[in-house]
Amino acid sequence: MNKLKVWFSGVFGVGAIVHAMRFIFKIPVVVNNYNIPMHISLYVAIGAGIISLILLGGCSCKNSKK
Repeated sequence: MNKLKVWFSGVFGVGAIVHAMRFIFKIPVVVNNYNIPMHISLYVAIGAGIISLILLGGCSCKNSKK
C-alpha cells in the first residue's frame, strides 16, 4: 500500500508543478472557446501540492517508527 501512496503523491506533485509553471509563465489554456483563468491553476497547484505532501508524509511516518 505504501508504494501506491508514493506513486499517487508523485502524480499529484507533477500536476502541482505543471499548474504552478502555467501560473508563473502565464501560459493560456482554452477549452471549447473558454479561456481558463490563471487563478484556477494557482488553486489547483496549491491543492495538488498539499495532497502530494499529505500522501508522502503519511508514507514516511509509518516507516520512521521503531
